[in-house]
Formats: sequence, structure tokens, C-alpha cells
Amino acid sequence: MYNPEKSHAKMKFGALSAAALTYLLSSQRDAVGLTTFSDQIHFQSTLKTTRAHTNQLFGELERVVNHQGDGATRIPGVRSEIAQR
Repeated sequence: MYNPEKSHAKMKFGALSAAALTYLLSSQRDAVGLTTFSDQIHFQSTLKTTRAHTNQLFGELERVVNHQGDGATRIPGVRSEIAQR
């Protein structure tokens, strides 16, 4: 989600949306996982239904929002790597 503005509003919105979906799905006792990446995978969790796992995902989303990345992504290559894992 490259955004040339320094506000990172687009990334914050994406993280808040992911957090809301995580909360909704975990409240329904559905397994939730998260993968964050740019030009490589930075974090990939397993699928779990526990509250501790949900809190770990929230922490990772917070870390992503506070991280000042360069915005470069490589979706096709990373998508293949995610599928292999």
C-alpha cells in the first residue's frame, strides 16, 4: 500500500481494517492468520483461534503502522513464497 504522503494514512486504514476483521473473525471462533510483506515476507503467522494469538496479530499490525518503510513491494514473488509456506 504505497502512499507517497508522509502521513501513512493509507497504511493506518489498512491496519485498522485488518484489526477489525481479526477481531470479528476471532469473536466468531474462526481461525485467523496474518502475513505482512513488502519485497519480502516480514511476518507470517499460523491460523489460530486463541485470544493470545489475536493479541499477537494486533501487536504486529501496530508494529507495521509504526514502521517507516520505503514502500517497495513485490507482490507476485511474495505471493508465490506465501503459497509455498
